[in-house]
Parts: sequence; structure tokens; C-alpha cells
Amino acid sequence: DFDGAKFVVRLGGAVFMHGALPIAGDAMGCFVLPWLRDSQGNIETCDNLMEWMKQLDQFRERQLCGWKDYSNMPSHNECWATCGGYANTTEAGKRFGDLMQYGMATLPDRSKSFSCVYNSWMDDGLPRDDLFGDSSTKAQLSSLFDHEGVQLIATGHQPIGDFPWPIRLGKNKYVLPCDTSFSGETMWTAHDGSSPRVNLGKGLSSSGRGDVAYCEPVIQLNPVSEKVEALMLHGVLSDGTSYDCLQEYDSNHESEILVGERLDVDFSESNGTKRSFWVKTKVNNKLLASCGKGFNVWNVMV
Repeated sequence: DFDGAKFVVRLGGAVFMHGALPIAGDAMGCFVLPWLRDSQGNIETCDNLMEWMKQLDQFRERQLCGWKDYSNMPSHNECWATCGGYANTTEAGKRFGDLMQYGMATLPDRSKSFSCVYNSWMDDGLPRDDLFGDSSTKAQLSSLFDHEGVQLIATGHQPIGDFPWPIRLGKNKYVLPCDTSFSGETMWTAHDGSSPRVNLGKGLSSSGRGDVAYCEPVIQLNPVSEKVEALMLHGVLSDGTSYDCLQEYDSNHESEILVGERLDVDFSESNGTKRSFWVKTKVNNKLLASCGKGFNVWNVMV
């Protein structure tokens, strides 16, 4: 039963989706509706989050109705990403092909699909440079959060190690990728010549997460204003270290400012490789920082 399924869920100041907002630095305030085209053939957009979510819900409902009504799709009625696309003219495509395309990473011509299912806040293992690497673009995204009343967007989609990867946009605003499904493959390094911690591995687990690592983010909302008051994360890292972290949204402590930001220094491994690390949280008076390349993630305690 898919009737209750949604692409995006909002609870007060917190928003949840699988991927990322389908936005780019040059169109920060536009929420893309790729299944709709104007008279000139341009993709239609809307200019606020709630209207975009409403359009997504209506789109999902229409397409699911078409899918339910069409139970005997002939094999030649192809509407997959490599041979479908939006406005597919096969009978199946006309009924529900747009919904299938929205769940794809690319269009038939291999160009990027503007979808909150497959868009990502990460690029090659690190927070996207086009959104978070430039202070001006980062400020625009922060302003978009303010305009829409959003304080936190929690997502999945791409593995980010054994702990969620907070990306700080400013005071009280974070993006939080949470896909820890490959925790059992997280690697540990050291910055001070000491022996690195050791991942306890996958054990007997059938998933990439392993037997040990897990994380539960808990978002505390104000019962009246529905604003995010605190983000709590508790669980166990891949080396067996337990943690219970609290990110208070009304905190003014200077020590909190590193969480969700890139460290000013790169660490060199024994083979000379330099890696750029981002601070994820504090564990037992130390900073847990991570670096990624592709789906490989390295942790370090500083």
C-alpha cells in the first residue's frame, strides 16, 4: 500500500527526504517540477517549499492511480530511465512513466535528473562544493532555510560512514545526511602518530552496517512553535565506542561552532596522502571528524 507514501515529510522546522532539494547555486529559490513544461518547453518551478511539496503529493497520487489501473503492461511498453523519460508516449509511460522517471538518477540522454529522490548533498564523498564550498552560495542556502522556516533537513541516499554527516549552514541550521548503511566499511586513521582505532567489521551481519555500529537521531521540537530545539544522536561507532551527543539549537557556546564544518588543517597519512576532514560531533571530549572519497569514509578522533 503506497497511499501514505510521500517524497517529502515536514514536521515543523524539520524536513525529511531520501535525497536532496533539487536546487543549484544559480537557481537557489526555485523548486523544480521536472514532469511539467511550459509553452516554451522549459521545466516549470515553484517558489516555495510548501507549494512544491503539495505539487509532489498530487503528482504521486495521479501517477500511482495510473499504475494501479494498468496491471498488464506489455513488455514492449518500455518506460524505464534509459528508454522512457518524461512525457513517454507508450501506454504505460503515459499512465505512470513520469513517476518512474522521477525515481531515476538520470534522464535517457544521461543528463542529471532534478529529483529529491536522487539528488545528493554530497559529491564524491564530501559535502558539495557548489553549495557549501563557497561562502556566498552557502549564505544563499542559509537564507532559503530562513525564508522557508527550515532548521534541519535529514536525508539518506548515499553512505557517509558510521555517523551522520552534519553540514552547518549557520546558527541553528543543518543538513544531516544519515545513511550509515556501510558502517562496517568505515576506515580509521590517526593524526598524531598513534595507532588508529579499528573498525570491528561486519561480523555476522547480512548488511554493510555490521553487528556493532548504529545511530539514532532524535529531533526535539517545541510543542507550541514546532521549531527544532535540539538534535540528539546516540549509538555506537564502528570501533565499539558508545556516544550520546546533543546539539542544542539555542546554544551560544563558541565550542559548538566547529560541528558541521571543515577542519582548517588536512591530515597526512603514513603514505603521505593528505585528506580534508569535516567535524561530525564530539565524543568523550574529542572531535569525531570524517573524510570521504566516493563511498569510502575515513574517521579520525582529534
